[in-house]
Amino acid sequence: MILTLLLAVGCALLGRKIELKRKERDAVAAIIKIGGIVVYDNLDKKPAGPDWLRALLGENFFTEVVEVQLSRGNVNNDGLKN
Repeated sequence: MILTLLLAVGCALLGRKIELKRKERDAVAAIIKIGGIVVYDNLDKKPAGPDWLRALLGENFFTEVVEVQLSRGNVNNDGLKN
């Protein structure tokens, strides 16, 4: 039962991370759509994590957004909803 509990907690934490990354991916797409720039923490441009796991979980699953740049001319209330 303890093993089941530990697996359940691990799966719940992984599920939460996947959901947060999905929301982040949607927000990044919206920022890019309005002409913004998103910078991730992997400045060396080599994606983190193994290829097979990135293919399964998403290209930027192991990286974090560290900077967002928005140009003033393209930003309005509709563009900032996400």
